[in-house]
Amino acid sequence: KRHTMRLSEVVRGRRGVQLIRLRDGSYGVQFATFSGRSGRAIRCTPELWLAGVRSRGTEIDEIPANTVEAMELYHSFSTTPFQFSPETISNQRCGTIVIWTRIPGGR
Repeated sequence: KRHTMRLSEVVRGRRGVQLIRLRDGSYGVQFATFSGRSGRAIRCTPELWLAGVRSRGTEIDEIPANTVEAMELYHSFSTTPFQFSPETISNQRCGTIVIWTRIPGGR
């Protein structure tokens, strides 16, 4: 709907989302989570799942926006569906981004 090739443009301005500029000029996503003790925002990189497969080291701008059918943002471990939960709890506070791609030859 936004006629963009960068997925970062789709999430820009969303509450709790910060875009960070990468060396190659594209953007990565960080979520802001709030520490109950200090009350300050902590920025961390969410887990990324692409078409149901965990994609470590992939940034959203590496995925052409015109191939994406849907994108789900889960800002914390407690809101992330079980099938997309990390195997370890070390990254649980960072949340998850799930991206579903279009079926080749589809719409």
